[in-house]
Amino acid sequence: AARRHIYIETQYLASFGVGEALAARLREPGGPEVAILVTCFSRGMIEQFVMASNRDRLIRGLKKADRFGRLRVMYAVVPDGDGGECEVLIHSKVVVVDDVFVRVGSSNLNNRSEGLDTECDVAVEARTPAERHAIAALRNRLLAEHLDACEGDVAAAIGRGSLVAAIDRLNTRPRGLRPFPIALTGPTSPLPGTALLDPSRPFRPLYEARELAAAAFSWLTRRAS
Repeated sequence: AARRHIYIETQYLASFGVGEALAARLREPGGPEVAILVTCFSRGMIEQFVMASNRDRLIRGLKKADRFGRLRVMYAVVPDGDGGECEVLIHSKVVVVDDVFVRVGSSNLNNRSEGLDTECDVAVEARTPAERHAIAALRNRLLAEHLDACEGDVAAAIGRGSLVAAIDRLNTRPRGLRPFPIALTGPTSPLPGTALLDPSRPFRPLYEARELAAAAFSWLTRRAS
């Protein structure tokens, strides 16, 4: 239902269902702009193998779908004190659609969060001008922090009509946002084995085995006491 722009912050971007929905909107001549903040450098072997590989494939698909230049995929940085910069680990899980919808919680945009893990999200849909203003102010404060800018400057820049143009215009300081580095050549479909390492639903035999193991442990504990 987005009309103007979609703003996303997520640690993991590996849900191809979400990716396909965003790609469809990017292909529309009059579709919304999409700005996504992600973590650039993954930590840990499984995270690098599954989450990072699928994130790259998904972003590559979004780039190919961006026929009208309305997509920005970025990561946040701050100065490191030695003349360089250090990445800010994005751990938030936020979606803001226009100034009418905001969702914040614990679930990332990956299969485990959507269908397997226990998560807690809150979604708010604005119904009054005051609520719309609050949602827009939340988005503007987040961007102001990442861009090292004033919230009022962010609001004024977005008020000119374009979220991505506002980001481009204000992204001039050492603390800011950098384009996510991705080659357009390469696969855009999920990595083989994704269903096992990033499952979208409980694997029933494993779930049942875990219940049996827990029951056996409980029985042994009672016997020992």
